[in-house]
Amino acid sequence: MANVRQSYGEKLAYLDDQYQALQGADALAIMTEWKEFVQPDFELMRRLMKSPVIFDGRNVFQPETLQPRASPIIRSAGPA
Repeated sequence: MANVRQSYGEKLAYLDDQYQALQGADALAIMTEWKEFVQPDFELMRRLMKSPVIFDGRNVFQPETLQPRASPIIRSAGPA
């Protein structure tokens, strides 16, 4: 993160935990396939987000395998 902070300074918020960014969020856009984002705690995400909507721009989630009560609404970018 040091290289990003060097480029952007305090224009961005730097968080220690990925779930901190979801507190009160209207939506989440997944734009990476990094393994730490591929198997998240969907129940926790649903509790943290104001409206549990995810745009899966990398097709990393399989919506049909998620438990409906713990899952946010997921929109994929289309076929992988």
